[in-house]
Amino acid sequence: MASPQQVDPAQEGKLVYLAGQTSTSRGLVDAHTGVQVPALRLARKVEMYQWVEASSSKKDVAVGGTETTTTQYDYALQWQERQQDSGRFQKPEGHANPAMALASETFSAQGVQLGNWSIDSAVLDKLPASQIHAAPQADPATVQAALGSRLPVTLLDGALVVSANPQQPSLGDYRISYQLAPVQPISVIGRQTGYGIAPWQTDSGTELLLVSAGVVPAAQMFDQAVSANSMMTWIWRVLGSVLMIVAFSSILGPLSVAASVLPLLGRVLAMGTGLIATGLGLGLSVLTIGVA
Repeated sequence: MASPQQVDPAQEGKLVYLAGQTSTSRGLVDAHTGVQVPALRLARKVEMYQWVEASSSKKDVAVGGTETTTTQYDYALQWQERQQDSGRFQKPEGHANPAMALASETFSAQGVQLGNWSIDSAVLDKLPASQIHAAPQADPATVQAALGSRLPVTLLDGALVVSANPQQPSLGDYRISYQLAPVQPISVIGRQTGYGIAPWQTDSGTELLLVSAGVVPAAQMFDQAVSANSMMTWIWRVLGSVLMIVAFSSILGPLSVAASVLPLLGRVLAMGTGLIATGLGLGLSVLTIGVA
């Protein structure tokens, strides 16, 4: 365990645990909006009111096994964080979206100290910016210049809304909201490098840099990391099993289509091939997991 008030040169290059209250002499500033706040991290979320395409398909199987798929496309104006490429819409006429002039972005503070230790962006980037900044004080002229817009800037429900009528937004209007990681105590496990903490190179070739908000015991941080790794492993296993079942269903699917000349036989075969695909997919997945 490293002391926040003293950097021990004998620990250089070794794996250390450091915990304590952070401090910073500079506030974080979003140059595109003029929003300034004392925080370790600041996340800006930018949404534009734009057309969104949704599709729904219906499949009909005629006597003789002929399949007919009918797709219906619907369009609605919604707040979206990512640009919806209206050029790829099935029906782009009347649903053209303007280009987004500003994107979401996350900022990390500079000059952060934990006692005598310097905390850089590699550590700060692992802190979640999850606390809502409910009243961002923006400079309207700066926001308008960043968006290339002359529409008024209004604070509504904790977000900056750039619209002629915030209650009834129009195509191309913007909504900008913020979340932050406040100046707070943190806990870090990593390699001591000078007066800072860097990722530790493990024997397996991966990098280890654990960061938690608050003062968290080292043993608990390792337990949390192991749990997160185990959960991700099982997510990949389940996803692999689902893909295996889908693959076998695709291979066996033509059998039920061919049998649909007799509707009852087609339904029975479809159910049977589904059960077979599930059994084969799960069996092969369990075998693969066991070998791994």
